[in-house]
Amino acid sequence: MRIPKVISVKAINNYQLSVVFDDGLKGVIDVSHLTGKGVFEVWERNDTFKKVYINSENGAISWPGEADIDTLNVYCTIKGITPQQFLQQKEYASNQ
Repeated sequence: MRIPKVISVKAINNYQLSVVFDDGLKGVIDVSHLTGKGVFEVWERNDTFKKVYINSENGAISWPGEADIDTLNVYCTIKGITPQQFLQQKEYASNQ
């Protein structure tokens, strides 16, 4: 089972990310609910949120200071499904 990879990510206004995946899915996700919490406190300093990048080691959506977000959750949020639904459809597809 393969989780689609992020091929492009860009910070846009008000803690939103524009994301493109290698299977063609693209969309915008609002991550403002994470602002100021735990490792995401770094977003509030020196425009760090705008310094988002794709981690070359693990493909995660990341920021300086070792902050990152789960790629599967981002994918599913944009697609409008739960991670459980994603995993079930992929398991089904791999059994065919």
